Amino acid sequence: MEIKYWIMNWGLKALVIDPESLREEIRTESEALLEKYRDAEMVRQSRANYKAKPVENGGIYGGKRTS
Repeated sequence: MEIKYWIMNWGLKALVIDPESLREEIRTESEALLEKYRDAEMVRQSRANYKAKPVENGGIYGGKRTS
């Protein structure tokens, strides 16, 4: 539905009053977008809190290199 994307392009400046079905579509889309950004923020915070531990004795294989 092209009108939905046109309305969403206006962001917070838009308010759908009628029809109720379009209003609900905009609400559903907006809630999904909000959830997506909440999840992204959670991932970003998790990465910031993660501290990688150095691998000892030869990298990812855990043994000494022979060549």
